[in-house]
Amino acid sequence: MSIKSEVLLNSLIGTNYQSNDCYIETYDINKNCTQKELLEDFLSRKDYSKITKENKRNVAFCFDCKENINLGETPVCINHNVKYLKDLADDINIELVEKNLNDVIENYEEVLKNLEEKINNFRKRNNNQIIFAKKLIDVYKSNINNLNYQIISNTKNLLHFNGINPKKFIQFHSPINFDYNILQSFSVSNYINETLTIEKIQKNLEIKFKSKKLIDCVVLLEKKNKLIFNIEKNIYLLSTKNYKLEDQVTTDHSIILMNLMDDKETILISHAKYIEKLSIENNKLFLENFLVKNVYMDKPGIIINYDNDYA
Repeated sequence: MSIKSEVLLNSLIGTNYQSNDCYIETYDINKNCTQKELLEDFLSRKDYSKITKENKRNVAFCFDCKENINLGETPVCINHNVKYLKDLADDINIELVEKNLNDVIENYEEVLKNLEEKINNFRKRNNNQIIFAKKLIDVYKSNINNLNYQIISNTKNLLHFNGINPKKFIQFHSPINFDYNILQSFSVSNYINETLTIEKIQKNLEIKFKSKKLIDCVVLLEKKNKLIFNIEKNIYLLSTKNYKLEDQVTTDHSIILMNLMDDKETILISHAKYIEKLSIENNKLFLENFLVKNVYMDKPGIIINYDNDYA
């Protein structure tokens, strides 16, 4: 019998956790002493010293003598505080315990697999962003004497990075955000918003607005020859045939984004706590509630089609 087996057979054992480590604590009843060591160290012991004391068939435990006994061989314990081992073991179903362990192992391995998948995706996604950012920098530096609008715009708009605090990932109780991205998002629709301003519409289409603020979002419905845009809470409908402003509606709350869905007709408007649907009938705009419960939206407020549904 190894020293490890001796401990398991002849000591009372406890476990505790500190930071990332698991410790095993042992209490030797006979010696009235406790010891503590890393579970990893305990399991890696290579001391195979033999125990000379012969095992005997125990039937009870004497709490006064603090040892396992056979009453026939230790009559002195008859009047002591004694508990029969079979009574102490009545509530142990070792087959059920083993089954529960196997269930936990199966679930643990599933969790581990899921975490590894998340870490791999986290690493792959961000590594690709690093490569892409370095490529953009290289393109800019390689064309420093021959720049064009596209290179300048891409460098200016795409090379913005989300901060990351290593301490928040290292600290034991810190939640890990697997959605973290090194690059800040930048939608190509921003280029449209950048060039399509109130002044440009006024100049080309002779449309007069009281507001001097920039357009927030623009949606082009090519099949219907319509252009929809908003300035703060006001939404405008414009005909691309005759450049006439056909209608205007106002929503109750700030607009994060107007989303044109895959069918190129459905328009969903993102708000902080709900989603509206915008439709056109007889050159008129109509707003209706689309999703109002359990919704939380933040910038950029993008809604996509996903498996015949929305995400």
